[in-house]
Amino acid sequence: RRRLRLTSPADPATRATERASDSLRTFNQAILVIRWVTTVLSVALAAPGIQDGDTRLAAATAAIVALTAFRSVRPLRYGQELGPLLQVLAEAALTIIAIVSTGYWDSPLVFSALTAVAVAGFARGFGFGIRVAGLAILAVTLPWMLEGSSGDDEMRTSLQWSAEVLLVGVVAGYARRINGEAEERQSLALDRLGRLSDANTLLFQLHQVTQSLPASLDLEEALDTTVAQLSDLFDHDTMAILLYEESDQRWHTARRQGTRPPARMTADGLPP
Repeated sequence: RRRLRLTSPADPATRATERASDSLRTFNQAILVIRWVTTVLSVALAAPGIQDGDTRLAAATAAIVALTAFRSVRPLRYGQELGPLLQVLAEAALTIIAIVSTGYWDSPLVFSALTAVAVAGFARGFGFGIRVAGLAILAVTLPWMLEGSSGDDEMRTSLQWSAEVLLVGVVAGYARRINGEAEERQSLALDRLGRLSDANTLLFQLHQVTQSLPASLDLEEALDTTVAQLSDLFDHDTMAILLYEESDQRWHTARRQGTRPPARMTADGLPP
């Protein structure tokens, strides 16, 4: 983390490293909005029951509010380690426990399940989001049915909430996929821009060499000046300037540094 802070945020490699270390970084604002919207709805729906003295509902509501406040200060980070995965699952489990203990799908805290599923979808995409949504649906629906709540109204409520929870998981996973594709296209564009910039710099430097060649017609002076200017512009191990002589149709080595090419070469004998 210290190295990431010291690196320029405009560096594409740095942004790629940050995304790899925290896949939820891009979605922190969206997750924060979802958390507070679902929490406010849950508190509003739970307020009448709390006023009637339902201590279990009050405790569960307090736990949801505390989790939202804590994650507002310390957003969840998701990387390749096992710890972040356990945190996502623990948050989903806490939400499910709060819902089950306060009335299953009739619980006023049922909206908080959407946050846990959305976080899972943003973290790892479609598969993980749908799996967490499926586990949440089973964890709430099966106990509710085992308690005898299997009437038409209960079945309709279960189906409605199951569809909504699955839809949130799909939407979150799709948003993550779109974001990944956009970042990939941006990375390709930056790479192409960098290559164009390097090519432009090289052309400019070569242009400087040609513009600064001496106006003198003395070939030896022109060769010496060219070698000196190229040495100032480029780091190199070897350099050779070959001049074509029409009389014998061969290339003659006029200047060399760091290498010993033949004094005369035919076109077939030139280095690749």
